[in-house]
Amino acid sequence: MKKIALLLLSVVSLSANQLQKVYLHRAPHGQQLEETPQLELTKLVFYFSEKPTMHTIVHNDPEKTGWKHETFFFTLDTVDNACKAKLKDIQQNDTYYRIACTEVDHPRKGVRVELFYDPDNIACLCDTFDAITNHKGVAVRLVNKPFLNQMGSFERPLLQLASNKKPHVVIDCGHGGTDPGAIGFNAITEKDVTLGVGHSLAHLLKKKGCEVTLTRETDTFVSLDKRTEIINTIKPNAYISIHANSAGNKDVHGIETYCLHPNLFTVVQHAPSDQSLMFRELIKKNCSDSYHLAQKVHADILHHVNQQVVNQQTALHDRKVKHAVPQLLLGTNFPGILVELGFLTHPKEAQRLAQSDYQQQLAQGICNGLMHFLHI
Repeated sequence: MKKIALLLLSVVSLSANQLQKVYLHRAPHGQQLEETPQLELTKLVFYFSEKPTMHTIVHNDPEKTGWKHETFFFTLDTVDNACKAKLKDIQQNDTYYRIACTEVDHPRKGVRVELFYDPDNIACLCDTFDAITNHKGVAVRLVNKPFLNQMGSFERPLLQLASNKKPHVVIDCGHGGTDPGAIGFNAITEKDVTLGVGHSLAHLLKKKGCEVTLTRETDTFVSLDKRTEIINTIKPNAYISIHANSAGNKDVHGIETYCLHPNLFTVVQHAPSDQSLMFRELIKKNCSDSYHLAQKVHADILHHVNQQVVNQQTALHDRKVKHAVPQLLLGTNFPGILVELGFLTHPKEAQRLAQSDYQQQLAQGICNGLMHFLHI
């Protein structure tokens, strides 16, 4: 086995490092590569408590002539129990690539990721990211080269193959079912608030002529993996993930909106290629669109809600647009944001969030922002 390159990224940490979350997003199977309308065939993401020490080794694959074999090794102190079970499930075997993840104890304790792929059809790209607490990690992407080359041949406003006749918006009502989310005063639950706002928003968007899909329409549990799968399958013009916040300090209140930003990521790359550079530009464009969407929606919620306010003491407080790397935003390839509509731990704000009239006001503000973003 001929070794081509060896990279070592090391960040010294005095505290124990734990693998806290891992997930794998896959494009639909059963299609020829050229027919698969997905830019990213697979995205493997790891979240750590601290920045990991990471080793990357690139080989030729002795089993398949011309294939590449990349090994990623993360030195860790512990692995979350839920991650242990999930690592065993990440054994992917496709026509153009294979993936295997293993927790090991020797020669060092950690997690080993094996990637095998056909470099004529697959590009392997890796980023590290470091955002807010518990959002330090690594994203490994296997990119569809034929589709990427096709996208490079003409203008594409979004990371999608075909534009919709009518704008399509996905509404993600956070939490649900066995997952109540934040619980506020008088037992108000986040899952009920988000579903109420989501249904009001869907009604408003349909009246504007948009196609609308909700990731959940009732009080049911839908995993984050399934939510991202829904979004990537639909390929919407935009998506909104609706949430309500909580804090240890009951005086904290207000709205904040999250989106991705290119500066959160550091590229781990052996040598730049035309395809990788093109892909990075598309990712930057998607982040830029998401930031534009966040600004529009955030501003219009504040404007619409505060227009209704008689007493300025009850005005919705602006906690700004912020950048973060939650699973839903990182797992999708279309303009999207996560909106925290207020704090259920703040007594007055929790009381308002439970009221259907106030939920309608919030939905109208979100709708106004989406209309500005979609130029409707």
